[in-house]
Amino acid sequence: HADLAILLSVPLQPRPFPHASGFCPTTARVIARPAHPTDAARIAQNRGRMDVPILRGGAVNEKFYRLGVSGLRALGAMEMAARPLDFLAKGWLRHRKLRSLLRSARFDGVIDGGANIGEFAQIVRAALPQAELLCVEPHPASAVELRRQGFRVIEAALWKTPARLRLSQPTSASTSCTVIHGNDPLGLVWEVDAVRLDSLTISGSRLLIKLDLQGAEFEALEGMGELWERCAGLLLEVSIGKGGTYERMRALLSARGFQEYSTTNELEVAGRVTEADKFWLRYD
Repeated sequence: HADLAILLSVPLQPRPFPHASGFCPTTARVIARPAHPTDAARIAQNRGRMDVPILRGGAVNEKFYRLGVSGLRALGAMEMAARPLDFLAKGWLRHRKLRSLLRSARFDGVIDGGANIGEFAQIVRAALPQAELLCVEPHPASAVELRRQGFRVIEAALWKTPARLRLSQPTSASTSCTVIHGNDPLGLVWEVDAVRLDSLTISGSRLLIKLDLQGAEFEALEGMGELWERCAGLLLEVSIGKGGTYERMRALLSARGFQEYSTTNELEVAGRVTEADKFWLRYD
């Protein structure tokens, strides 16, 4: 194309085509269109200065570009300003990425395990309005909030076998809850029914299973049963580092024909990633 030839400083050379003009009609129209009058000057001015991006239709104003970079550098040095900006930017990008992934994968059913108060469910509702959505949440107050928003809710924990489990909410500042394995729980404690994933009623042949279960993801996956056949993707919280669950989860899902596709969220402690939400898709 003419624009590419100008950028590379390569003269256009005609190539034989089975058309009278020597070019196919599309190429002939491109060549016939006059080049942007500032292209040559723009390229010459910026040759060797790769820090100034060149875009089709004109160069980015150099002063504006450098001002933007300086502004970002200054904000990064101001911790009080950088922290809220980091929080807002991460949330925005996470939501945008999830919507894009959901739409492109064409899921027709979603199980939101550990739905909390509905952040992910709201994203699913917006990105996949035709897909069936089922929220599974063991925290009583969170289940009430999900129903208030109009979601279909199973108030239970996901586990490998049907059972009654004791859960603990360590702090009132969060609705996250964990299964009690010992005899010294912290915070609020209550009992809840536990169900297997394959006992849930949901339609669809391309299901997404999202699990944010505070460490109980493996136990929940043991209850997948025949649901594996309809599962096209998984969004799972994993821990990273020594004793983490990431490597074991990756091996389990790879053996079942899933590939790691994307990371949608990360939790950092002292500059190191300790937890992440990973998105897996089944090989087609």
